[in-house]
Amino acid sequence: MSAFKDLEVKRIPQGVQVQYPKALFGTRKFDTKDLRELQGVHKAILGRPGLHEGWRAFYRYDKKERVLKIRFTEPGEELESPWERLGSA
Repeated sequence: MSAFKDLEVKRIPQGVQVQYPKALFGTRKFDTKDLRELQGVHKAILGRPGLHEGWRAFYRYDKKERVLKIRFTEPGEELESPWERLGSA
């Protein structure tokens, strides 16, 4: 994902964590461009044979810590707010 190429990306249990710069002014934060790319990657993965069933993706962005977390779940598992589901309901 080119939108995240200069950021620290780590695998975590059941997902991925993206650390944005912690400086107060003039740095990147999670924005609509990042969300569009994240949704595009999600849609592309769902279009691949064998990868379209059996999981869901949720995300949340912590503004204070500047951390984007992406979590993968079983099909019937829902995450409560502040998590938002990627893709259609």
